[in-house]
Amino acid sequence: MSLVEALAEILSSNQVDVDSATLTRYSYDASECPAAKPDLVVLPVTVQDVVSVVRLANRFRVPITPVVSGTNGWGLHIPLRRGIVMDLSRMKKVVEINEEMRYMVVEPGTTVQTVQGVLAQRGLYTSIPKSCPAQASMLANLLIQGMGASPLRFGPQSDMINGLEAVLGGGEVVRCGSCGCSPYWFARTPLPELVGLFSGWYGSTGIVTKISFPIYKKPAYIEVVCLGIERPFGKDLGSLISSLVDLDVAEDISCYTPGVKFVGDDVKRSNSEIGLYLYATVSGVSQILIKAKRRALVDLADKSSVGGRPVRIMSLSKEDRSKYLKLPSLIDFDVERFGGSTNPCCHIPFSKWATTMTQVQRACHSLGRKPEFRLEAFSGSHYGSMMTYLRFNKDDKKDVETIRRLVRRVVEIYVDNGGLVWKAPPWAWKIQMNKSSAGFTKLLTKVKKTLDPNGIMSPSRIIG
Repeated sequence: MSLVEALAEILSSNQVDVDSATLTRYSYDASECPAAKPDLVVLPVTVQDVVSVVRLANRFRVPITPVVSGTNGWGLHIPLRRGIVMDLSRMKKVVEINEEMRYMVVEPGTTVQTVQGVLAQRGLYTSIPKSCPAQASMLANLLIQGMGASPLRFGPQSDMINGLEAVLGGGEVVRCGSCGCSPYWFARTPLPELVGLFSGWYGSTGIVTKISFPIYKKPAYIEVVCLGIERPFGKDLGSLISSLVDLDVAEDISCYTPGVKFVGDDVKRSNSEIGLYLYATVSGVSQILIKAKRRALVDLADKSSVGGRPVRIMSLSKEDRSKYLKLPSLIDFDVERFGGSTNPCCHIPFSKWATTMTQVQRACHSLGRKPEFRLEAFSGSHYGSMMTYLRFNKDDKKDVETIRRLVRRVVEIYVDNGGLVWKAPPWAWKIQMNKSSAGFTKLLTKVKKTLDPNGIMSPSRIIG
């Protein structure tokens, strides 16, 4: 019996797709990563469907690559060794909204737009992914350790995971966090930390089928302060960010070069010399509190400089303010519309931001490219994310090869400056691992082998 015949015995006919056009749609994204077409696509509806498919994949020794919306770039959903693409988008239940305990449980196909909508109806909110498409998976974005709407308050999104349910490489179902030994999904501690066996592994240790995250009462008031920095590559940029964070009044501090879409048109027109726009978001229970927080930020900025130039207090128009405070923007997403787009990113200390951006800019200019940057401050230590935006023509093979060389150099710069590459494709992961200790690499290998004994779960994604 073939794999397709075996799948036909456990799934309905509309849950298995081998159509060539369908397989092509799952073979690529907007990035420079090489395409790889799967052998077939399965669309489970229940956890038992997932279990059955995983067990069959073990029997046939066929790789599985889990996918939801396919909106996370840099090759994350490309099936590196062909096999099965498991599209979890039909598993889209909101399992629970517990207002009393302040958490929400969803399946993989529950979109960011759905989460945002149902919480807004109840006067609640959570740190949903920043600037992602409307149909992006909330679960997937929590697992990939990316940026939410208020990373300075909440940290990377993986810090928000209360617990999860997953199907391991052998077909076993496990629950981690309080849901592993309680009917409630409210916390990860004081239990052994097992959520980390799935967070940041990009599907290579198991397929997460449910996830819980905290929800909050929506702030009564919210405001944004915008600062302009003329020389963003000054080494004292990190000191400014650290000082603003230490004020402990902002929920979000994010910086963008002028070409990044978060920057409002009116504020860009007001001063053409600005090289980096810093947005600090504050919230509170009263306007008096908002004004006090805003004043603290402005007073510090008035006394600060970067690269020998004073930090400017930018005046936001009503349109610019409204645009920024509506973030994350829930834009339509269609992979068929993409030209070439890649955004290599790392997590790195504030003190390394200016040096790293300078080196990246030089590398880009040497190949005739103009990079744009986005910086996010995370809670905890003085660190955050650095993203480099690059665009290219996917139909031009020479252009694609140029971008591949450039992106590799950007990753090397990140790692040489102590950064940790985010959503790293296999080649970038190997560059990162060249800096790792032998014990760290050995432990990763043991975890992968234990949870996925036959090596079928997203092979090559983490362990090469």
